[in-house]
Amino acid sequence: MLEREAFRLAELKQRAHLFRAVAQEHGLAMRGDQDSPIASLVVGDSNACMLLSQRLLASGIHVQPIVYPAVGMKSARLRFFITRDHSEEQFRATMPVLAREVSLLPALGQ
Repeated sequence: MLEREAFRLAELKQRAHLFRAVAQEHGLAMRGDQDSPIASLVVGDSNACMLLSQRLLASGIHVQPIVYPAVGMKSARLRFFITRDHSEEQFRATMPVLAREVSLLPALGQ
């Protein structure tokens, strides 16, 4: 299928680049290969990461927390899985909420 419909991979890469660009506009540094549809925002503390994931879910944003022992003790992260079905509008709606919630982490006891 990928050989017949190579446009699918190109569209996915475009979405990954757009996701990272919108994140950067909001001061969020996503880790991972620029072409990859998997992007991580390192939070550090596992408890803060879990809390952040829960707060985002309450706002309608579903993102997986990856915590110790899957990653190092101080390397907890939110892992985003981008698909061709995600839209620019979704990215633009998500990033301000994510940036706000990240900014609240010190006040939440990180």
